[in-house]
Amino acid sequence: MSEDPNEPGHGIPVETEALKALRFYTDHYDQLFFRGLGGTNKQMVLGTKPYKCRFCGGERPARTFRKRAHAVSELLGNKVLKSLYECDADLLINNAGTSGALRRL
Repeated sequence: MSEDPNEPGHGIPVETEALKALRFYTDHYDQLFFRGLGGTNKQMVLGTKPYKCRFCGGERPARTFRKRAHAVSELLGNKVLKSLYECDADLLINNAGTSGALRRL
C-alpha cells in the first residue's frame, strides 16, 4: 500500500515554497508573542501617541486618526489587533486594496 501525503492522517499538505518560507522564519526569528485574533480575545492596540501615520508620515492636525485601523486585516479573522499608526486617508486606501485582493482569493 503506497502512502499518499494528501490522505487524512498525514498532516496538512503545504506548498513547497510556503514551507521553505516558514522554515526560514522559524529558523531566523524569535516569536515575541502569540496572540489569538478571534473576537473572544482581549483588544490590543499597537502604537503610541502622538499619532504618526506609518504610510505617509502625516501627523495631527494635518491628518485625522478617528478610525481605528486593524494591524492585521479583519478579513483574515483579526478582531482584536488594532493600530494607532494609520491615518484615516491611508486606512481607506489600504482597506480598498487589501480587502479587494483578499476577497478575490
